[in-house]
Amino acid sequence: MAALEGSGNLLIVRRAVEGRCGLKHLAPAERLRLVHVEEATGRLAFRHSLMRSAVVDLSTSDQRRSAHRALAEAWTGVPEQRAWHLAQAAVDPDEQIADLLEEAAGISARRGDGPNAVAALVRAAELSPAAAERARRLAQAAYSARSSPVGCATCPACWTTPAGPRRTVLPWPARWPPRCTC
Repeated sequence: MAALEGSGNLLIVRRAVEGRCGLKHLAPAERLRLVHVEEATGRLAFRHSLMRSAVVDLSTSDQRRSAHRALAEAWTGVPEQRAWHLAQAAVDPDEQIADLLEEAAGISARRGDGPNAVAALVRAAELSPAAAERARRLAQAAYSARSSPVGCATCPACWTTPAGPRRTVLPWPARWPPRCTC
């Protein structure tokens, strides 16, 4: 649960494991210094990010989906976090989750976080059962990526090509911020 929570917020982990198990299950990992629990700040940190990744990798897909559902319930007051955890728990298209992700994209965009807004819209499109909604969300993601001041790094189509990572060459003098030249 702690490995999938992501932010290290011990209160959220406590809420998510409530009724299932307790934080006492972290004791062996603390003794081995795999994790550190800072009670004063309410933070939990893995000793190294690869340890966190190993815990996630060793879990089954059913365990991960179950943990994401519990984390979504724990994040009820934070719509962005709730939407992302529900999206991670989803296997099949789900319009309600897609709507929540679209709302999360709007929150991210208003905050100035273009890459997160684009990622939320792309995942919302993946979860859209109707082709028209999927196309609308993908178009919105493309528009958001294109108008984002971050540039090409937010455009999923620019990250890779069949031949490997795409390198965007900007004409001299280069514009700042860089824009996708696809």
